[in-house]
Amino acid sequence: MFRDLINRLTILPRWVIIIIDLAVFLLAFGLSFNLRFNFDLSSVQTQNFWVALVFSAICAFAATILTESYAGIVRYTGLEDGIRILYTALLYCGLLSLCNLIWFYNTRDALIPFSVLVITFFTSFIFLFFYRLL
Repeated sequence: MFRDLINRLTILPRWVIIIIDLAVFLLAFGLSFNLRFNFDLSSVQTQNFWVALVFSAICAFAATILTESYAGIVRYTGLEDGIRILYTALLYCGLLSLCNLIWFYNTRDALIPFSVLVITFFTSFIFLFFYRLL
């Protein structure tokens, strides 16, 4: 029964891929924040994590829509989709850096540490690419 369901589901709808991509971006962002602060939750919470997570979600959605990374058929991921995922991760981190810069000029305090942005870029790219390969 389960095997028949999987055989009938050849291509995921695009909205499901967008939701999975957003979840992967947010997971990568949360993991990066925790890696930066050595999984010390009290340090993470003093850094406006929840505000940064909202900005992260908005930037991830914008990057996914603008690069159309959801348009590739997940079942046949190849080099072209890998490059599209790379562009998506770069745009995501670029938009997040821009939000961070605007926040800094208004409050004189960085919302997201630069190291978190770098870690987020690598983890989001790796997670997005490998979940498509899996």
